[in-house]
Amino acid sequence: MSLQRRVGKSLLAFSLAGLAAIAGACSSSSEPEPPPRSCSEDADCGPAEQCQFVASSLTQPVVFNPCATLQPCVGAGTCGAGLVCAPYVPPTPFPNCPPMTCQPPCTPDSCASGKVCGDDGVCRVQRCDESGAEACAARYRCDPSAAATSVSRWTLLGAAADSENPELEAQRGCVRKLCDEEGGFACLDTWSCDPANAGEEASGCVPKPCTETGHCRDDATFLCEPGNDERRPEGMDPHGCVPRNCSEGRQCNFVQKDVNYAYCDLASPAADSVGCVIRQCDEVPELCPDNFICDVDARQGTKNAVGCRARNCNDPGGPACQAGSVCTPNAVGTWYCGSSTAGSGGSAGSAAGGSAGARPGGSAGAGSGGSGVLVGGADGSAAAPATGGVRAVSGASGGEGARTQAASGICVNRQ
Repeated sequence: MSLQRRVGKSLLAFSLAGLAAIAGACSSSSEPEPPPRSCSEDADCGPAEQCQFVASSLTQPVVFNPCATLQPCVGAGTCGAGLVCAPYVPPTPFPNCPPMTCQPPCTPDSCASGKVCGDDGVCRVQRCDESGAEACAARYRCDPSAAATSVSRWTLLGAAADSENPELEAQRGCVRKLCDEEGGFACLDTWSCDPANAGEEASGCVPKPCTETGHCRDDATFLCEPGNDERRPEGMDPHGCVPRNCSEGRQCNFVQKDVNYAYCDLASPAADSVGCVIRQCDEVPELCPDNFICDVDARQGTKNAVGCRARNCNDPGGPACQAGSVCTPNAVGTWYCGSSTAGSGGSAGSAAGGSAGARPGGSAGAGSGGSGVLVGGADGSAAAPATGGVRAVSGASGGEGARTQAASGICVNRQ
C-alpha cells in the first residue's frame, strides 16, 4: 500500500475516532474511543503497529523529482507499444535522471540541430559528410577521419568564442580549424599562433608572458608583479600573472542601500582571500533587516554575511509557537516550534525523591516519582534527520515527562 493511502487511512481513522469520542461524551452508555497515539518512531507504538508520519507535520520540504515520473529502459524492445528507448535530455538539468527512458518516437521536426530522426524512431547524430547535413560550425571543417583520430582539445582561452556544442561537432565529424588554417581561430592580442606548442588550447594559440606584453588576462583582477607578500588567492593566469589583493587595487564591495560596508584589512582574521572585511551588525546594527536579529557568534549557515540571522521562537519579537507546540532547541542550538506529546519512561538527570537536576545540553528532569521536560540536549538525545529535528530520549525510569519532536506521527496497524 502506498504511503499516501496509508496516511489517508490513518487520518480517516483519527477523524472517525474523534467523532466516536464526541458521540461517547453525549452518551453515558458507551466509552469514547481513544485517539491514535502520537509517535516519533516505531518503538513508540505497540508490537503490531508502526509509526506513520503525518505529512503536514514534517518540517523538511519535499522536493519533487521530475525524473521519478520517467520510465527507465536499457535498449530496444524494453518499452511498451508505441514507445522507443532513447537518451533522455531533460529540459533543465536534474540529478539522478535515467540516461535512457521510454519515449514516443521522434519525428522529422523533433530532433535537435545536428541530429536526424532515424528509422528506429530515435534521434541520431548526422555526420557532416552525409547528404543534406548541416554545415559545420564557424571555424570548423568537415573531416570525420581526422575527428576520429585527433587529440581532443577543449580549452579555449586564446581566441574567439567556440561553437555552442563542440562535443556534438566532434561527433558529427567536424574538426576545429587551428589559428594557422584559413578561416581558423584568430589569436587574441596577448596570444600568439603556435599550434605545435599549444598543448590542449583548442585554437592553437599560446599565451605571451606578461613580462613581454605588460598585460594579464584581466588586468583589473591580476597583476604581473605582486606588490606585497600578503594574502591573495592561489594560482596564476596563463600569462604568469597573480591575483591582486585589496591593497593592490582589488575593490572591496558589500553595498546595501548605496552604502559600501566592506573595507580592506589584510591583517584582519576576518578578511577574505583578497583581504576584504565586511562590517558586522554589532558595528552597524541597521544592517539587520526586519525580523532578523544580530548574532555574530551564530554558527555558519544560520547567519548572513553581516552576522544577522532570522528571529526564532526563543528571541524577543520572534514568531510565536502555535497551540500544541513548544519552542525548543535542536542538537546544534537552533530553536524551533516542535509539537509536544506526552511520553513515559521517566526523565533523567536527578537524584531519587523528585528533586530537580539539570542535564548537559539543556534537558532537565526529575528522579523517581517526579516529572520533567526533555528538550533535546546533547546528552540523552538522538538526531532524527528524517523528521527534521531532534528527539529527546529519557534515561532513568520512574517518572513521567514530556518530550519534543520536530515532526509527529500516529501509531497505525502494520500492513
